[in-house]
Amino acid sequence: MKNSPSVKLTRNERDSIFFLTCLYMRIGKMDDAEMILDAMAKQCPEEERTGKYLAAIALEREDGLTALAHLKPLLDRSEIKGNDAPLLLMQARALWLQGQESQSRTVLSEYLTMTGGM
Repeated sequence: MKNSPSVKLTRNERDSIFFLTCLYMRIGKMDDAEMILDAMAKQCPEEERTGKYLAAIALEREDGLTALAHLKPLLDRSEIKGNDAPLLLMQARALWLQGQESQSRTVLSEYLTMTGGM
């Protein structure tokens, strides 16, 4: 059996998938949300929201190591913009879960500086 050609999802289709993912997460169906996101990662590897949502699921499960793995490519850019500030908050929580309190506080300080919280 031949592989079917990959169909590029439109922005509206991706938005709908992420909306559905949010709904699953809100009602506590993390496994279902994760299954959708795993498929999204294969279909649209360039979609950054996938990593953000997978990191959020990992944090919900208190799995700091997995959360950090999903956040790493998102935070490895040369410049983090203001709308990326929540990623720092997520990173701080993941570091705290890993027992890296000092690093967590440093990242939290960056977050507060970026958002004007200090």
